[in-house]
Amino acid sequence: MSSHAENESPPLSNAPHALALHVGFAGARDLGFQGLPEAMADARFQMLVDQLAETLRGLHQRLGLHAGYFPVGLSQLAIGADSVFADACGKAGVLQRVLLPQPRDGFLDGMGSTGPDFDARQKKAAIDRFEAPHVIQEWVVSNSADRRTRFRECSFEILRLSDVVITLQPKGTATGNKPGGTNEFLAAALRHRKIVLECEFAFDASGELQWWVTEHKPKDAVLPQLPALFDQPLPRAGFAQHLKTFASRRAGELKRSFERRMRVVIWAHVGATALASAALALSSALPDKSPPLLLTVSVLLVAELLLLAWGWWTHRTLHHDENTHQWATARLAAEIARSAQTLGPGIDIVELGGQKIEQSFAGQHTYLKALFDLPMPADFRALTRTLNVLHLEATLPNKGVDWTALRDRYVRQRLDTEEAQNPGQIPYFTEELRIAKEVVIRSHRTFNGAVATAILATAIKLALPLFATKLSPLAAVLSWLAIVMPVLAVAVMSISANLDKEARANTYADVLEFLKQQRTLLLNAETEPEFLRLQAECEIKLLSETLHWYYRRRFANPA
Repeated sequence: MSSHAENESPPLSNAPHALALHVGFAGARDLGFQGLPEAMADARFQMLVDQLAETLRGLHQRLGLHAGYFPVGLSQLAIGADSVFADACGKAGVLQRVLLPQPRDGFLDGMGSTGPDFDARQKKAAIDRFEAPHVIQEWVVSNSADRRTRFRECSFEILRLSDVVITLQPKGTATGNKPGGTNEFLAAALRHRKIVLECEFAFDASGELQWWVTEHKPKDAVLPQLPALFDQPLPRAGFAQHLKTFASRRAGELKRSFERRMRVVIWAHVGATALASAALALSSALPDKSPPLLLTVSVLLVAELLLLAWGWWTHRTLHHDENTHQWATARLAAEIARSAQTLGPGIDIVELGGQKIEQSFAGQHTYLKALFDLPMPADFRALTRTLNVLHLEATLPNKGVDWTALRDRYVRQRLDTEEAQNPGQIPYFTEELRIAKEVVIRSHRTFNGAVATAILATAIKLALPLFATKLSPLAAVLSWLAIVMPVLAVAVMSISANLDKEARANTYADVLEFLKQQRTLLLNAETEPEFLRLQAECEIKLLSETLHWYYRRRFANPA
């Protein structure tokens, strides 16, 4: 049995990895500046920005975080506190993801119960904030036709994605529960056991800012961490490359270890059966129980015991250590990193004038949708979200690039390239399918040959009394074959089953056929939305293959 139950959380890493810490925000639209001279209102607004930026900078110390964590702001971009938060993120050097209840134009032209959401000056300031260099994503999260529902859905999505929550309101207004308002958001954050910093402010008679922070730190609050497998710190610079290199190497090591030990378990028991049947055959076939015969039988039986003990111990360690689980984790992590890296910055190889030329490529500025449309394991949440944030940050300069160049690069690098160190998926699955089919064919041939040998040996042994009575050594050999050959047949098929060769051959054939069809569709795509949809389908299909394997292997009881 596995060393821990299926619903038990895996151990987590204490290494100081670069990890995105999502900081969700909600605050009051009305900061109490109505009626103030514009210069005074702007000055007070800036004081709030400075103080909130200082709060963001102090998160590591306040929450006891290692230096690898980097905050990522999550908020809407309404007037009032949302604008304070956006400017504070920029001032503190914090990346920001803007979540919207509807597309930008409709959001900026929205009408509330008291009139337009933005006046002309506020709309211009909001557009500048949307285009600020620290804003890495603008994401519409609701399709509802109802205005109130849209804002509540957006608020809930911010809460769902948040590791830490900050609220900002004037002192004394943290009461009531207006639908979609800050207090409803705050109550939900506390109910969901989030770490919350409840910030309130006031300005005294001299215009000085008064600031209060109430901390809510549930004991069971969970901050992002990677599985314990990742014991070497993954730096922020080149995160996907470091992850792929480490996870690929570790997956290869653990795969070879698993296959070696699995074969030991099976062949040790086959060998023990062969030795036991040989001892039995010798004892029954040779009536003369001479000392050499007895010594030979004793040696065979001792060797059998040693093989049984070796097989049992290997089986026990195989089931009671973390290697199989870590192998599944490492392989899935490597494939996730490969998917992210394909769309990110790197070196592109193009042909000019018949020559292959390497050139840098800024990457595709897109949300890594496939990582979140698939049922990833819970302990991969920090990894996928960090990869997504770093990808959005790294590719921000490439917004608006010619999508056909992105498409052609994707087909070349992800699907077609025959580069030995990092082959495209079509050459990769073609080769893997060939290997898997060969293993399956050899396994079936060996199985059939072993079974045929056992049948023939048994038939000849049954016929011996009809022809002769003095062929006891031959009878012994035939008895040995009749016992060992069926065991050998089962062993060969067991190895094939433990390596998933037949299942993987069928999977590879399915994926390969899909990729070939998808390649044609990609190259014939006529619009960017069509290309992005086809690309997402490719990544989902590729990651699904590994994810299905992960769940089979992660909780399997092999050998």
